[in-house]
Amino acid sequence: MIDLTLPARLLARRCLARLAAQDPVAAQLHTLQRLVRRAAGTRFGRDHGFARIRTPEDFRAAVPLHRWEDMWQAYWRGTFPVLDNVSWPGRVPFFAVTSGTTTGRTKHIPVTRAMNRSNRDAAIELLAHHLGARPASRLAGGRMFMLGGSARLDRLAPGVRAGNLSGIAAATAPRLGRP
Repeated sequence: MIDLTLPARLLARRCLARLAAQDPVAAQLHTLQRLVRRAAGTRFGRDHGFARIRTPEDFRAAVPLHRWEDMWQAYWRGTFPVLDNVSWPGRVPFFAVTSGTTTGRTKHIPVTRAMNRSNRDAAIELLAHHLGARPASRLAGGRMFMLGGSARLDRLAPGVRAGNLSGIAAATAPRLGRP
């Protein structure tokens, strides 16, 4: 087994230094602006005037809260499972399947490549914070146990698969992380 602690600590230090140098309010504003610019050409973005949004106040005024059922009825149901430029640019390649929670019906939650990247970045930042707070911790230096859901994905359409979020994460993990 390879102990990845030393390289992970070096990356963690760089990550924590970058985060410490950021102004959180400015970083959040930049993220909002980047996201609305990116989604401005989608059907949802056009319907809500994303091209004119510059501030959180603009966003709140232009985009009311939407429940999953609202998005399903207004945006996703008509073309499901192929969502091309509907609520995010390009084709949604994955849907996370839920147990239905409040309604008891199975729900398909769109999962984009950008969302997967964001989740991976968040996991790396979480690991950096862990290593920063627990300097004696070893990464993959001993036994590990990881429990996830089913890795099986069902093909819904060309380029579109659905399943447990664990399966989507496994299918999109870098090769090094798959074993």
